[in-house]
This record gives sequence, structure tokens and C-alpha cells, in this order.
Amino acid sequence: MKPVEIHSDANSYVIRIEKDAVDKAVLMDFLEKLQLEDLAHRVGMDDSILEVGEEINASWWRENKHRFVRE
Repeated sequence: MKPVEIHSDANSYVIRIEKDAVDKAVLMDFLEKLQLEDLAHRVGMDDSILEVGEEINASWWRENKHRFVRE
């Protein structure tokens, strides 16, 4: 068997992954990202939401940088 195999039918993908090919934590992170992508797609989010997120992160970092970086 290959480390990763993908099969599909009319409505779904079936993915088989050998346990020693991918760490479980990495796989769980990946699956969570897929779920978030699905939710974002369902509610109609577009790329402009990424700009808002980057703006929020930049603002937070400006306000909290002193807590993590000593100058």
C-alpha cells in the first residue's frame, strides 16, 4: 500500500493514510483547516476577509509587541 491513497466516487473522496506516514496532530490540524474552508465557502466569504484578518493581527501586534519583545 502507498503511504497515501485517494479514491473517489460520485459524491465523495476516500483517503487512506498509513499511520506512520503522517503524525496524528498534523492530520488533525489539516482536517480542521478543511472544515474551516468548507464553512467559509458555505457562508460566502471571499478574499477580502483575509485583509481584515491581517489588519486585526497587525493592530494587535502593534499594541502587544512590548509584551514579547524587549527593545
